[in-house]
Amino acid sequence: MLRLVKIRHLLFLVSLFLLLPLLAPAQHLNSFIDITDVSIEKKITAGETVFVPVSFNVLTDFKSLAFSGSLKTPFQISVKNVTKKIIFRFTLSNTSPTETPCYFYPGNHFKSVNFYRFENSTLISLPNILPNHTNNFSFRKLTIPPKDTLSFIVELTPIKSYTNHLSPQIINAAWINTFIDHFLQSKKSADGTITYFFCGILLIMALLALINFSQNKHLEFLYYSLYALFLGAMLFTKEFYYSKSSPTSFLFESYLDFILQGVGMCFYLLFTIKFLSYKTAYSLLHKLYTFCAYVLTIILLAFTYLYFASDNFFLQNFLENILAKGLLFVLGLFFLFFSLLHWKDKILRYLFLGTLFYLLFSLGSLVLIWFRIKIDPNSIFNSSLFWYELGLFFELLFFLMALTYKNTAELIRQAAKREQLKKENELEKQVAIYRTQQEVRNNIAADVHDELGAGMTHILLLSEILKSKSSETSSKEITIISNSATDLLKKMSMLAWSINTKNDSLSNFINYIQSTSSKYFKGTLIEFSYKAPQQILPKELNGQTRRNLYLSVAELLTNTAKHSQATSVVLDIALNHQLVITVIDNGIGIDLNNLNKIGNGLTNITHRMEEIQGTFSIKNNEKGTTAVLALPL
Repeated sequence: MLRLVKIRHLLFLVSLFLLLPLLAPAQHLNSFIDITDVSIEKKITAGETVFVPVSFNVLTDFKSLAFSGSLKTPFQISVKNVTKKIIFRFTLSNTSPTETPCYFYPGNHFKSVNFYRFENSTLISLPNILPNHTNNFSFRKLTIPPKDTLSFIVELTPIKSYTNHLSPQIINAAWINTFIDHFLQSKKSADGTITYFFCGILLIMALLALINFSQNKHLEFLYYSLYALFLGAMLFTKEFYYSKSSPTSFLFESYLDFILQGVGMCFYLLFTIKFLSYKTAYSLLHKLYTFCAYVLTIILLAFTYLYFASDNFFLQNFLENILAKGLLFVLGLFFLFFSLLHWKDKILRYLFLGTLFYLLFSLGSLVLIWFRIKIDPNSIFNSSLFWYELGLFFELLFFLMALTYKNTAELIRQAAKREQLKKENELEKQVAIYRTQQEVRNNIAADVHDELGAGMTHILLLSEILKSKSSETSSKEITIISNSATDLLKKMSMLAWSINTKNDSLSNFINYIQSTSSKYFKGTLIEFSYKAPQQILPKELNGQTRRNLYLSVAELLTNTAKHSQATSVVLDIALNHQLVITVIDNGIGIDLNNLNKIGNGLTNITHRMEEIQGTFSIKNNEKGTTAVLALPL
């Protein structure tokens, strides 16, 4: 029984110990700040907060406020509350024997700050007293009487930005200018110098692109120049207005930041379309980039309308951070995949690497903003802007490589084009010379045929008339004149045929040989036959080649008629990869050891064939002689 009582006492003591915190007097969650303890500045880490519509009147409706209790600061203002007013209540005390002023600072991104204090259960509006400083828009002066404690209500209207956060501070009035000049600047992004460095690079890139555009009028360089200018303006103003409290910085942070970046990306898409010039080769990529440029333009126009004419910040934020950035991210992923499929294209390879780094570092920048990740409190790597600029640096680097490669390829192409034009001009000159030579040859052929031919025909006719009228003694000389005129007329006819360009074909040559070869055996007992192919190649033979071939054939036929003692002669013409003319007779053959006895005829044939890159051979067969002329076609 005694043991049971002891156990009951023990349980009672344990229960009492556990209930003590609940039985103790409750502390007011909105703990006050003694401003006499504020040496320079002090954060208000707790307070009572409520979000109300913009139309809410604090002076008349404050009794209906339902504060959510203690809320630790700083805290991010959610998207659904950006277009509402924040009512923040906190308490300040002054334990000093003198009236002490201080300044309240809620954070940068509040376009309206109105103060009220409680007095006998009523709210009294306080005047908006700003510090004597150019960067003073969000600061409000408060004065606490000696040995007094006051509760304040501050009405805050945030700007339309997803980066809004409430971070209230109390600043010692004696240090307000120092705080604005130095302490706020110490919050400035640690990569400020790097940002301005990137702005300088973008300005140089813009000027370089403009110079290229002025020289060759290629639109892609104008688009890239505008892209670099808008992106550089976005980075410069973002750094310049960082931590500044002014209407201009509010406009930039809530509106111009996205507009400058969006317009710059529109020009980048147009630049990519023109720079790649793949409308025909890669039509899908061309159409997709064109479509995205139109969609991004529509998003920017809709964003502008929502910003100036609507309080629907949810849709405005959706357009900026979900639709626009999501569209560019998906487009970047598609471009990476597309570039991998066309890896042989070196320009796409460079742009692939630039886009890859740009996407990775841009995604890292967004992760830092969305999740408020802190890598190292004093590190440059905490800055989302630094990661974005790092991705931008690699994109610029690989773009320069792509531009250098394209310019080099363009220079090579232009040099080849100039060389081709030079060759074409040279060819045109040669063609002109050739045509002039043809005209000269045709004129000579016409003159030989018309003038000399007519003269020799006239001589021949006169010799025949004289021969019929003259005596037997003088008729021999007249016969010689007649024969010489006939022979010379034949030679002139052959000369006119050889130099006339209208006859520069293989078929014309074969037809001419066929029509003239049988005359060498007229008045003899030799039976002459001719063989030629039915189909003749449309091959050109110039006048010199035709003349040498004809004279070679004529020499062979003349020798055969004079020296072979044959009864049958065959002239055979064959065509394959070369022209082969064969003269076969059944005569007494030829003494191959004493060719000089025949004269210079065979030597002349050899020289003529060598002159036109042909060959000549002669040999005895079983029943006579075979001579072969061969010319490669």
